[in-house]
Amino acid sequence: MNTEVLFPHLKSYVDSIIGESEKINDQRKSQLQPVIDYMLNVISGRREPQLLFVCTQNSRRSMFTQVWAQLAGWVCGIKNFHSHSAGSEPAALHSNTRDALIRSGIKMDQLTGGKNPLYRAVFGEAFPSMYLFSKQIYFSENPKKDFGAVLVCVEDAETCPFIPSADVRIPLPYDDPKKFDDTDQIATAYDRSSQQIASEMFYVMKCVTEKKSSSTPRT
Repeated sequence: MNTEVLFPHLKSYVDSIIGESEKINDQRKSQLQPVIDYMLNVISGRREPQLLFVCTQNSRRSMFTQVWAQLAGWVCGIKNFHSHSAGSEPAALHSNTRDALIRSGIKMDQLTGGKNPLYRAVFGEAFPSMYLFSKQIYFSENPKKDFGAVLVCVEDAETCPFIPSADVRIPLPYDDPKKFDDTDQIATAYDRSSQQIASEMFYVMKCVTEKKSSSTPRT
């Protein structure tokens, strides 16, 4: 994994996250395994892997997973991987989510105003930028076929609208940092959520890379 081309603070954060990914317990690994299996299956079929991370408002957990999954895919060298996010009741990228990403070392530029601003996330000169805003599941730029839907809200694992075009629907619930809004624990809660999601996305992409390499015939 090449982290040298990240912004210096982000490189330090990602390096520590990669270390944390080794500490994921077996129960959680079993919940992450369907994501790994899906991506490996897609790659073995010579298709471009796509994941759509879904929660209710597309403002916190689904944004964290979209960002960290995409960065992990890039760092791990997974070619043509595309990470997306959406909500059943989209709102906006929450300011606390944005601030947690900034604290990790990601540069976040607000490009528009209004209730649902457009942000550009920048990781370093060698990586493309990501453009983030809250959107519905059927937003025009979200995938319509050949993708896996990953449900990151506890409630959405049961109540998320059926997504008929998804190859699979994978429940991967995360605790909602929203419950700490308007408390003195905001930064700690959002940083903890971001760190957990980042470490798990790096674990997923690392496993995909290692298993893909081990299954490639040698000539």
